[in-house]
Amino acid sequence: MQFVLVFLVVLTAGILSVNARLTFPSEVWIEPGTDLTVTCKTDRGVISRVYTPDEEVPSDEQLRQFRDSYRSFGFGFGRSTSSKYSKYSNAQPEDGGIYTCVVFHDDDLLPVEIATSLVHVRDLCADSNCFEQQTCFPDYDTGTFQCECVFDCHLSEPKLLCTDTCELFFNECSMWETMCLDGVHRNVAYYDVCQAEERPIVLQSDIPVDMTPSWDEEVVLYSGLTRDGIPSSSITWYLNGNEIQEFRNKSKMKFVTSAEWGGQIECKIMHCMRESVVFYTRYNIILPPPPGVYHVCSVFPGGVLEQFHGAVSNYDLACSHVLAANSLVNTDYSQGWYIYGTFDVHDGGSALMAMTFFVGTTAFEFQRGWLINIGGEKLEVDEGVGVMLGQSGCEVRFTGLHLRAACPHFYAYYDGVMSGHVRLGGGEEFVEDVADKSDTEFGLCWDSDAGFRTNWRLMFTEECAVEGSVSQCPDAHIYCDKFNREPGSGYGKATPLAESGALTCGAGSRVSCAELKCEEQEITAVQRCALNQADSVNCHLKQKSELRKRVGGEECPEEECEWELEIVTRGCPQDNPPFQCNGV
Repeated sequence: MQFVLVFLVVLTAGILSVNARLTFPSEVWIEPGTDLTVTCKTDRGVISRVYTPDEEVPSDEQLRQFRDSYRSFGFGFGRSTSSKYSKYSNAQPEDGGIYTCVVFHDDDLLPVEIATSLVHVRDLCADSNCFEQQTCFPDYDTGTFQCECVFDCHLSEPKLLCTDTCELFFNECSMWETMCLDGVHRNVAYYDVCQAEERPIVLQSDIPVDMTPSWDEEVVLYSGLTRDGIPSSSITWYLNGNEIQEFRNKSKMKFVTSAEWGGQIECKIMHCMRESVVFYTRYNIILPPPPGVYHVCSVFPGGVLEQFHGAVSNYDLACSHVLAANSLVNTDYSQGWYIYGTFDVHDGGSALMAMTFFVGTTAFEFQRGWLINIGGEKLEVDEGVGVMLGQSGCEVRFTGLHLRAACPHFYAYYDGVMSGHVRLGGGEEFVEDVADKSDTEFGLCWDSDAGFRTNWRLMFTEECAVEGSVSQCPDAHIYCDKFNREPGSGYGKATPLAESGALTCGAGSRVSCAELKCEEQEITAVQRCALNQADSVNCHLKQKSELRKRVGGEECPEEECEWELEIVTRGCPQDNPPFQCNGV
């Protein structure tokens, strides 16, 4: 199609910029791909130029100077008719915009006259929002469109069908035409005369069903439809009023619990699409407190600590230090708890060799090789089986390739060789504020401010002497960049703790990596596995209440038994290892 648009006085009144001298349309629409001619006309003076949208129009002062310069050479503009054109073939949207027409006059009271025209080069029907069955008819004279139902259904082509609204139509064309006219959506139920209707049988309750799933739990919801009707009923699932399209016409729906599934889920069953025959089943999905609101302190290979509030410190460590403690719990000193870490040099770097716990009157220790020492005796545990320790309220077990102490006010984990973790809060006790320590809380997991006890050390022998804090190795390494990442999506990002930065993953592990790679040292195989494992566990514990199975494992032996057998050779294990491997 070829279309030439000339902006003259014959254009529709009401869209023109018109006075006694100048005619220029104020707004025009044109279809992409047609030809465009922009014309400015005046019956007095001379048109200096028509500026296109991508050209800069001179200022009023500059135009006045141009006009005066012509006059200085004796040029007059007179009363003759003048026209100028801007022509485009195959006009495209980028040709649209504001065109500016400039006219020079002899009259010093009106030396320069300017008019603008806004040109739209676009398909008026592209965003018409006409219904699927409607046809769009554009009107480029007015820049409008109309949606109309245009069908030519032939009665000579019968194909009887019954819709899900229980209506009989002569053929699909007649169904589409009716849908276009009344706006009611219909689907073909089957091709034949409509059968005698049968209502569905639905088990329903006027009271919503409350459900309290755990995080990551698979939930199955049922519509209540026990026998479908004739024709089949329509089933629609809604989450907080919004349709869940993937479960349309499904008698049940499944999802894994996450933050997005909280609220009311409603199932609506309609027969023949009649609002008078509607059945509802409603569920209230009550989510547990949001995960990702835990304070975690982690000891990484190389003597690096990531503290409860997310800060990372590399301390000078030797022998034993207080990691975390609270001397007064519930106004009772007898309920206080203390966690000590004992360090040595292992595989060429500083490493956590043991974690010692005092909870109330009970003392026990996790040692390298996955040994639990209580009262000088080895305590044997089986994988996944917990053992309660006296009146402490602590349960110890081997889980996720770690020894775990689940105590009333903390959970602690030890990897059996060089890394450990302390998570504040026992069981499902969530800690939502920033980890500012109280007057009775202390230890390296908060800071090193211990007065005469440099870095909260416990022993003052010469071999256990330590200096102040040690600056981290200044050398970065490309291998360590992989530890920069954010916590998993959907885990408490709007909580005060998340906003404090304490949930960011990878800070401690990256500094630990830099220490181990300092001066291009080679990281041993055990250090690599321990570092990657500690990184994964640190992030996991910030998001989940506990560690139930192995997480991470990058750069670790593919077979768990290979790693388990390696760990027990590095310490003094229990007589019967807490795992099952061939030959052990």
